[in-house]
Amino acid sequence: MNFARSWMAACAWRGVSPQRAIDTTIRIAVDDMVIARWLTVAGCVLGGMSPQRLAAQASVDTTAPPVHVPRVALWGSAGFGNAHVASVPTVQDVAIAKINLSVGPVILSFRDAGPFIGIGDFVRDDGLLGGVRTGGRRIFGSAALGFANASRHHECDGCGASSVEPAVGVMVYDVTAHANLLVIGAAASFSGIVGPERVRYSVFTLGLEAGWFGHRGTR
Repeated sequence: MNFARSWMAACAWRGVSPQRAIDTTIRIAVDDMVIARWLTVAGCVLGGMSPQRLAAQASVDTTAPPVHVPRVALWGSAGFGNAHVASVPTVQDVAIAKINLSVGPVILSFRDAGPFIGIGDFVRDDGLLGGVRTGGRRIFGSAALGFANASRHHECDGCGASSVEPAVGVMVYDVTAHANLLVIGAAASFSGIVGPERVRYSVFTLGLEAGWFGHRGTR
C-alpha cells in the first residue's frame, strides 16, 4: 500500500493522470511475466532437461543391470597315459603338455605330445586347438578340435639307431574334465589324432593343472 501511494504521488507530481498511471503499472507487470516465461523456456532448452526428467534418468541409471565381464583364464597342464597307436601292436606311454587360454566360453590350447620314454616306435605331435568350455570355475569341461604336425619315430633300444619319418598334417581332438582349487587342479582327458594310420592314435590321460582359472566380474 505504501508503494502504491508513493507511485501515485509521484505520477501526480509529474502531472500524470491516475488512470494512466494504473495502465502503465499493469503493462509493466505483464511484460515482466512474459520475460520470466521466456527465461524459463530458455533455461530448459539450454539445460537439456527439466529437473524432473533428470531425476527420472538418474533413477533409471541406478537401477540398470550390471555388465558382466567375460571370464578370462590361463593355465598349463601335463597329463600321462597309455596311447593306442594304430600301426603299433603295443600301447605306448605318452605325456601331453598343454597351455590353455579361455575367454568366456571360448578356449584356445597349444599342445605338445610324445612318449614318456622314447624307445621303439612312437608318435610325436604338436598343434593348436580351439573349442568351447562350460561356465564353471571350480569344475568345468572343455572340448576342442585343431590341427597338428605329427611324425613317427623309431628308437632302437641298445643299438642306438633312430629314424624319423616326415611330419604330416593331421586333425587332433581333445575332451577334458577339469577340477581345481584356487590355482592347482586335476584333469582327465581323452584325446588323439585323426590321420594316416602310421601316426593315428588315441589316449586317455590323467594329469595336473596350474594357473589362473578365471573369475566372473561385473562393471
